[in-house]
Amino acid sequence: MMQTRSKKWHMILPLLLLATACLSGWLYLNTGDRLCQRYNRYCFELNEQIKDESFLFAEVKWNSIELLNRDRKVYKTIKLESFRFWHPVKGGISQEHPGVVLYALGGAADDSVGVVFVNDPALNGELDGIDWVIRRGYHKEGEPEDKTHGEGELGISGLSQWMPDAGCLKRLGENSYRYSTRWDY
Repeated sequence: MMQTRSKKWHMILPLLLLATACLSGWLYLNTGDRLCQRYNRYCFELNEQIKDESFLFAEVKWNSIELLNRDRKVYKTIKLESFRFWHPVKGGISQEHPGVVLYALGGAADDSVGVVFVNDPALNGELDGIDWVIRRGYHKEGEPEDKTHGEGELGISGLSQWMPDAGCLKRLGENSYRYSTRWDY
């Protein structure tokens, strides 16, 4: 009887180890910055379709994106080729910086995370050379991780002027950033 149990464990243990390795690999590929990079590529195509439009909200639905005005009424529908995810989109977050488009991709309670595109070249230029920004300061690319600069040194005077809900940004691409409404991520 004891040998039968031992043989079963010899068969089950390698399967458990294989399942654990597969799950770990999947989590590595589908969480954190790697997941944001995938969302960044997905949202880039959407951003190209709507970056010149003037809207307050938008909803990505099956193969289309609906642009909504301040009354949340659809004023334009753009057909898309292969978009299967539903998520809300905010555009023209502030009147001073209408070229900021925010793609909310998840969150809980009053916190959200996602990708934001800064389509305004002047505003994006102010973020050149900056790796990440939080409400209290920012970090420059290539500097030691513990060195930060105060908010007053940043030309945009912090995030609150053009993206009031964001707690922090981290650069993903040329004009795209991972954002979070929390101060840490």
